[in-house]
Amino acid sequence: MNLSNIGPRTLPVLAPLVVNAGAVHAAAVEYTLTVPYADVVLGGTNYAYNGHSTRFIFDGDDANVVNANGLGVAFSAIFQGTASVQILNHGSVVTTAVFAPNQIVVTADRSNGGLGFGFVPGGVGATGLDIGQLQPLFPMSISNYGRGAFGYDTQYDLTLAFATAHAGQTYSAPSIWPSGVLPFASDGSADVFGAVYSCNGFSSFLLAAGCVLGSPIHTNLGDLTINTLMSLQGLEPSHPGVPMVGEFTARAVSSVPEPSGWMLFVAGGLAVCALARRQRSRGHPESVCRLRG
Repeated sequence: MNLSNIGPRTLPVLAPLVVNAGAVHAAAVEYTLTVPYADVVLGGTNYAYNGHSTRFIFDGDDANVVNANGLGVAFSAIFQGTASVQILNHGSVVTTAVFAPNQIVVTADRSNGGLGFGFVPGGVGATGLDIGQLQPLFPMSISNYGRGAFGYDTQYDLTLAFATAHAGQTYSAPSIWPSGVLPFASDGSADVFGAVYSCNGFSSFLLAAGCVLGSPIHTNLGDLTINTLMSLQGLEPSHPGVPMVGEFTARAVSSVPEPSGWMLFVAGGLAVCALARRQRSRGHPESVCRLRG
């Protein structure tokens, strides 16, 4: 994702914006962003490379997507929902962690082209999304900035209705785009490919991003950190080659559990298994939960 005109100098102008607006055609949707590898530490375990890929997931309702403009920059964003991250090894899920509520913001840069999972340190407060606090390229994003074609309509606003309305349309895609894959389908799903960027402290331009070590993002398995990742290959003559490619998807789902529901589910499961542990100690090894050890 490239918010090349959005940085500390321009974001504060948008700071009063509060996420209250809703999409006209509301629907439950799951967004994902998958990258082939990243230097990820989750709960103290380093999953850097060695066949590991990373997938970010956000389940929300596109009624909660906000569209805003400022200083010539247009964007769409959603933070109300449940965000999680999966570590995969050669395609198989190794572990899944759920982010603390209101930290992760799915964003679409409608001025420059780019999609990503952004981060608000400390989480979005009760007054709404302060754009001045958003890190749009961290923990992960994709963009084809500097490579000409984007391969999708950059006015995409994260809603299923937009994707449905643009189903079947073809766009001039960059060479990194898989042949035959269209960005939007009639069921409202989206499938977009782009170069991968993970940059905390992003300023205004990718080649002078000034990225700093990313802030820890809280999950139920411990903090997640990701080192800077900049796919600059092909961005200019001094960076030849093919960039790392990530895939952003969106699809309709049957329902979206509220974050409070997830917390109750986790708390209930812990209570049930605690009861099982006590019953096992009384001679009922198979009661309620199967526990090891």
